[in-house]
Order: sequence, then C-alpha cells, then structure tokens
Amino acid sequence: MKTILSFNPLPLFFLPIIFVFFIWSVIALFFIGGAIFWIWMLVDLLKRDFPTAKENEKIVWVLVLVFTYWLGALIYYFMVKKKI
Repeated sequence: MKTILSFNPLPLFFLPIIFVFFIWSVIALFFIGGAIFWIWMLVDLLKRDFPTAKENEKIVWVLVLVFTYWLGALIYYFMVKKKI
C-alpha cells in the first residue's frame, strides 16, 4: 500500500556532497579574489612613481608584496594607494 506522504531518502544522500561543493567553491572564490587583488596591487606598485621617496622604497614594497601575498597587498592598499 502506497501512502500519499511517502519519503524518498535519496535527496538526503546528496546534501553532504552539495555542502562540501559549496564550501570548496567559497574557498576557491576567496583565493581567486585574493590573487586578483594581489595582481592589481602589484601592477599599481610597478606603475606608481614615488617622487618624494627614497630610491629603495619601490624595491621594498615589491618584496613585501611578493613575500606576503594578499596580506602585503592589503597593507600596500591602505598605506600607499588610499593615502594618495
């Protein structure tokens, strides 16, 4: 005898798979966004002219950006780009 309120457990099987896919998608977007932001700051740094700076300031900022990745890009953004 079939009831009107039958329950199919198959969709519940896919919930962990969907959840894991969602988590990995968010992580991937975070890293892709960080890489785009890092490249944007690196290009800005290489194009920027530091008129009142010492001659090694640009080299120091390039090293900061290269070795600290997106954290260095955030530091550069708030210390140099937003300042001007």
